[in-house]
Amino acid sequence: MIASRDPFPGGGAARHLLFVTTTDRNNSPVRRQRVPPAVPPGGIQGGIRGKLCQDAEVTTSKSVALDKDVIEHRLITMRKSIGQLESAGRLSVARLDENPATGAAVERLLAILDELAFAINRHVASVILGQVPQTSAASFGAAREAGLLDERLATALVPEEGPHNVLVQLHLDSEPEAIEAIMSDAISGYREYARQVTEWAGSRS
Repeated sequence: MIASRDPFPGGGAARHLLFVTTTDRNNSPVRRQRVPPAVPPGGIQGGIRGKLCQDAEVTTSKSVALDKDVIEHRLITMRKSIGQLESAGRLSVARLDENPATGAAVERLLAILDELAFAINRHVASVILGQVPQTSAASFGAAREAGLLDERLATALVPEEGPHNVLVQLHLDSEPEAIEAIMSDAISGYREYARQVTEWAGSRS
């Protein structure tokens, strides 16, 4: 049996076809057939995505330098988001009922705060600990271990029931009177987060 590449020119997957020629005892060709190439799960595009993911994993596993500019830019966005939450004022049950968009806006701002903290925590953990936490909750534990946050704050920003934005989503319909306290706790926690991260970054050479 002799394997050869498709001899005719062509684009796409056609040029990657294999031809298998079956021979008899005298080594004379008897039958020639095409054999399609092995396609990774998800097709060719799936294979490309898988390769990119592998490359990303290799990249994130390498040691990287601390990027204070990236941290500061994320803190700037965090402070702006905190300011927007503070400007929302009181979130009474009547107000949330009259204007459902207010609750949705608060939920989104809290999600942004969680995403920003997650990104900062991951970056610091990768530089200091050589770890890349895969969840927001795990990243706060890594941030504490790296010395970025104190234990009290790292615990406070990971409520047992879930992130603050998820708590708002869960309570909007069932217990809207709890929204204001959830938002207040988040504002206090993330304001202290920005302070501690700023202090930590300033102490790094």
